[in-house]
Amino acid sequence: MTEKRNVQSARPFFPNEDIESILVDIRAVLGSGRLLGIGGQYTEKFEKMFANYIGTKYALTTNSGTSRFR
Repeated sequence: MTEKRNVQSARPFFPNEDIESILVDIRAVLGSGRLLGIGGQYTEKFEKMFANYIGTKYALTTNSGTSRFR
């Protein structure tokens, strides 16, 4: 008979200054009344930061992995 073991899941780490910065943005989004954020300033900011991070000129967000651009 095999012994059952619990495997602890990984816990993400965020420095306190990152948590505070994230919370500021979350409060702004929730206060704006626009939860979708389609084409909004946070979407554009994310796309630019992500494109820079992966070393490409452009990046686009989608609502799901099945979205198609024509």
